[in-house]
Amino acid sequence: MLDFKVCIFIRASLTSLGVGIETAKNLILAGPGAVTICDDADIVISDLGTNFFFSEHDVGKKRSAICLEPLQRLNPYVNVSVISRYLV
Repeated sequence: MLDFKVCIFIRASLTSLGVGIETAKNLILAGPGAVTICDDADIVISDLGTNFFFSEHDVGKKRSAICLEPLQRLNPYVNVSVISRYLV
């Protein structure tokens, strides 16, 4: 799978159920060559119950930026990157 490159566009409707981060986690563990997370939203209190990488002191910060380091630690062979701005 090292030749695969995956881009995950996360919208509020998906992340409210924790689907975005679960998808990212499972893909990274599977081992594609690269995964890019595109999410421009800030962390809100309701995210704390659906995303295991967030804590109370992360509220107000960009979701994708906070997830970058823990996602990278899941599989050091996968190039994980984030885009924290809105893409049209």
